Amino acid sequence: YHTVFVVLRQEYPIRPTENPTISDSGFELAHAEMIKYRKRRAGGISDRKLIRTEDAVGQVLCHDMTQIIKDKYKDARFRKGHVVTEADIPLLLSMGKEHLYVWEMMPGMVHENDAAERLLALCGQENMTRTEVKEGKIELRAACSGVFLVDSARLIAVNSQDEVMIATRKGGTAVHKGDKLAGMRVIPLVIEEEKLCKAEQAAGSAPLLTLRPFVRKTACIVATGS
Repeated sequence: YHTVFVVLRQEYPIRPTENPTISDSGFELAHAEMIKYRKRRAGGISDRKLIRTEDAVGQVLCHDMTQIIKDKYKDARFRKGHVVTEADIPLLLSMGKEHLYVWEMMPGMVHENDAAERLLALCGQENMTRTEVKEGKIELRAACSGVFLVDSARLIAVNSQDEVMIATRKGGTAVHKGDKLAGMRVIPLVIEEEKLCKAEQAAGSAPLLTLRPFVRKTACIVATGS
């Protein structure tokens, strides 16, 4: 597997006591921006809003929604990042969720599911099958046996962009039908459109991944002489 190390480019302000040229108000503002940025990476909590469940159609959930049915079911019925549909409203209300915290989508932001689809488009899917997007992640599997190839230089260029990730099996290896080849997602719940565009530019127009099927060849031996 390709191992990718991502360095998070975060800037932490210096406290006023350590640098007298920074005012208290300036530090508080910078510190607030840092906290907002870190929370956005963790799931957008700083940009959430509380709304009535009936008004939540099309909105993105900030938290898992757990349903408990005694002796039958206890798990998250809706995951963080789920886009609420009309059909979800009765179930949410039956779970006692009269209000929901949802992500307040800002202009220029892309939801993790849509972002994963765009990362998938960079990989190519010939002779591969994809999974449905789940919690912002898509996987590719081999649709046939063959040789799996990875354009490592361009893959590294994509993974060097902030908040995106495409993980793959080692290239130049034989794979069998059904083998997992790659997985892709963005790190936060939503990502800036600008960051996705940079990843797309780094990938270029050709697919990052290729699966070449094994081809059965016919051969013969012609023996001459005694």
